Amino acid sequence: MKEMALRCRCGHAGHRVDPDSQPWACLSGYGCAHAVNWLAPRDAADTSAAEVGPLWDTPRVGETHVLAVRDPFMAEVGQAFWCLYEPYLLEASTGEESAGRIEDMTLLQCEPTMLQATDARAGYCQVKVLSALTLCSLRLASLTAAPSADAIISELIYKPQILQQGNYVYIASNFESDIGAFAVFHNDPENTELLLFGRWGFHDDFFWAGRVDFSHRRSLFEGGGGS
Repeated sequence: MKEMALRCRCGHAGHRVDPDSQPWACLSGYGCAHAVNWLAPRDAADTSAAEVGPLWDTPRVGETHVLAVRDPFMAEVGQAFWCLYEPYLLEASTGEESAGRIEDMTLLQCEPTMLQATDARAGYCQVKVLSALTLCSLRLASLTAAPSADAIISELIYKPQILQQGNYVYIASNFESDIGAFAVFHNDPENTELLLFGRWGFHDDFFWAGRVDFSHRRSLFEGGGGS
């Protein structure tokens, strides 16, 4: 198939992120709460094979990978889109070491080369990775227009799970089992910057990326900021 627009349980068709919803962002795309999951390699993108596990290594430019996709994903063969690769992160409250590093979160521009729906809500998408943007790269970007700090924070304060590794801080908040948000900050003794914000829900699973000064809300990270 050349096009795919997966539907949610309510029947809403898949859609792309609205960049105007977060005007501070310089980049946006699909998140990996449920819209996109990177799969470990399988022979010749054999989607008839049994389900495989997650991809543990960060995808590289030029590689071909298979994504397991769900609503609100939509794509067209040959039309590139951006999506997030997020390494496995354990909750900070478990007291265990993380199996992945926050700094390995990567924004990837992908070109679909094959689409296959398994039902109205799910399918597979084979992609070629065209370009990659790391959190370190975002920190070199120009500062973007400041968002409403209160609006961002209001989505992160409900039972937040906070993971800190060096100067990177990952905050995830789950309002309900199917609704939540996350953000990644870089926090050091001089500055606090928002780099990544994401939201998932019944009809959404998207991220927005940029570089925004959040130093006026440093109280969020009291006691944070390693080297």
